[in-house]
Amino acid sequence: AWYQRRVRGLSLQIFPTMMLALLLLVLSDSVQPAAVERSTVEADHNWKMVWSRADERDFVQSSGSLSRDLNALTISLWVKDTKGYDHSGYLYYTNSQGSFVLGLYRYRGNLYLRFGTGNSRYTACTDCISYDSTWKHIVVTWSGNGAANGIGAFWVNGKKIHQFSNFMKDHVIPSNQGPVYLGKLDSSSYRFKGELAYLNVYAVNISTAEQVRELSRASTDDPAAVMSWADFV
Repeated sequence: AWYQRRVRGLSLQIFPTMMLALLLLVLSDSVQPAAVERSTVEADHNWKMVWSRADERDFVQSSGSLSRDLNALTISLWVKDTKGYDHSGYLYYTNSQGSFVLGLYRYRGNLYLRFGTGNSRYTACTDCISYDSTWKHIVVTWSGNGAANGIGAFWVNGKKIHQFSNFMKDHVIPSNQGPVYLGKLDSSSYRFKGELAYLNVYAVNISTAEQVRELSRASTDDPAAVMSWADFV
């Protein structure tokens, strides 16, 4: 309920801007969203994106790439996954050759964070998320430097459900590679069905419940994010 109120409030704040943008699009005889690759995946007036079917042709691509290298990471997103027991890809980042760099996805009741390919390049929380079709706020963190080198955690709806260590120490996620995709992974088995909203990527490893609560309130264009929801919508 809080999330719905928040979204409605945001919609009312941006409605005049959206009407102006729509008018300009009509006048230019073009109504295709700029960052949307397939017309079946469109942002609605609540600034969420809806995948009405699970099809590998349906995904959303960022308008640019990561602007800086990351040796720490926090991903925050709202997701309503309606695919059920099957697998779902939430975020997928590739290098300039299209190879796997970063992925966040669900495999049944497990959440995975992956850096590239190979068995040593992923970490997961097992049986940590239900695959019912309710809205969930997911936060995944990781650090590759300093005192927290290799440490991170998975959070769901404000609760830390899994913490890990010794994962990808001293690793750096490169900037200015390929785009960031939503609703897909490197396999068609992970095509997404459902809704996504307010996905933001930060260059820090947060660690407290209060910080996670603050992220749950982040809106379309968060200036603290290295890639914000505005880069997709």
